[in-house]
This record gives sequence, C-alpha cells and structure tokens, in this order.
Amino acid sequence: MFFIASKIGWLLFQPSTFLIASMLIGLCLLVTSYAALGRRLFRIAGGALAICALTPMGVLLIRPLEDRFPEPPVDQILDPAGVIALGGALDGALTRARGPIALTNAGARATEALALGYHFPGARLVFTGGSGDPAGQGVPEGDLAAEFFSKLGFPPDRTTIERKSRSTFENAIFTRELVKPKPGQRWILVTSAFHMPRAVGVFEKAGFDLTPFPVAYFTSGNSSDYWNCTFAPITALSLVDIAAKEWIGLTVYWLTGRSDSFFPRPKR
Repeated sequence: MFFIASKIGWLLFQPSTFLIASMLIGLCLLVTSYAALGRRLFRIAGGALAICALTPMGVLLIRPLEDRFPEPPVDQILDPAGVIALGGALDGALTRARGPIALTNAGARATEALALGYHFPGARLVFTGGSGDPAGQGVPEGDLAAEFFSKLGFPPDRTTIERKSRSTFENAIFTRELVKPKPGQRWILVTSAFHMPRAVGVFEKAGFDLTPFPVAYFTSGNSSDYWNCTFAPITALSLVDIAAKEWIGLTVYWLTGRSDSFFPRPKR
C-alpha cells in the first residue's frame, strides 16, 4: 500500500507536473468568473517553473545529497563481505523490446559494482531490485542483472540476486533476508550519489555495516555547477524533480522509522 501511495503521490505532486498542471488550471480559469484567480495562479506557477528550469535550483537541491558521502579509495577498503548494487541501473522494458541489455543514466550502479566485485575476489556481488511497475507486470530488474553479470563473465557462484523489492526500504529488508549480514562484516553499498544518504539510512537500520560507494553523479562538485549554461531547461527541471523526490524520501523514511536519521552522514 505504501508503494502504490508513493507512486500516485509523486505522479501528482512532482514539481514539474504540479507546476505545469497549475498553469493549465490557471488558463482554464481565465474563461470563468474566477479569471483573477486564474491569472494569479498562472503567474505564480509560471514564475516557479521558470526558476526551476532557468536557474541552478536543481544544483542547489542535489549538490548536498551528492556531496554527503565521498567516494572512498578502493585500496583502503579491507576485505568486504560483499558488494551491494541497488536497482535502477537497467531498463527492463527497453531491453525486452530491443534485445541488448539497456542501461539507464544510473547504469554505473551495475558497472561499478561489477568492477568492485572483480577487484575483491573474496566478496559476494549482490544486486537488489525487482519491478517498479505498480501493476506488477514489469520485468524484475534482478533478472536483467543476472544476465548482465553473466554476459560479462562474473562467476555465478559469487552472485546473489534479489528480485522482489520495489523501493529502497525493500532493497534493504529483502537483501538482509538473503545475505544475513553478521556483526563486523563490511558491505560496500553502490548507488547513485544523490540517493546514497537515504540508502545508507535504511541499510544501516537493517543491520549492515557499510562502506558507501557513490556513483552516477549529476554534478561535478565545483563552482562551475552553478554557472554552467549547458544545462537545457528540460534537464534543469528534471534535476529539480530528482532532488525533490529524494528530499521528500529522506523525510518520509525518517518520519516512518525506516531510517534513524533524517540526513545520514559518514561515520567517523
């Protein structure tokens, strides 16, 4: 129920959808007795949309997320029990439609986890991700991950695939059921940099001792992010949507007890 509610809620209230819908409602009101309200709504929503699409608003929202956990030097990670890659890296619908395995813009979750698996020959490679289709008809991403790792020659006996999870919270719970982490075991967690704080919160709550390994950055991490004019308006607006969803996710996970901290930080 939580999963369905979150999908519907986000569909209706993600910033881009909400602001465009508000502008359209404002336009419709212009031909009614509420024309003054319509003009006000159109101006406010249009102004907010312009700010999101034409300013570094997305960068301001996503940089704190991406900067929260620095990437650790690989040679300083000692004997991990496994490498856990979160889903979102593989496009199931496009893969089944066209044939070759298709990576999303978060494909580094799978490729970097695979590289770490090869770097640490004693570590288990774990992929966690099911289908995000609310109707349950989509291809489980875990199936694609198993095929992807196999095609690239990773030993199947070192691979664990979790295929049921539909959210970050379920990633942590179902992965815990599969690998049964023990106290003192170190697990490398691989996910997109903007998503790492929320992922760390739920996986630590589930009992994992983590080394976060962020990948798939949207920003470069320096001042050029704030004046880079190569971001098209659609891309800038998309960045606002991604960051807003993550901040909302952090808030909801904290308020519902899925994470012990609103904004998890690296352990010292």
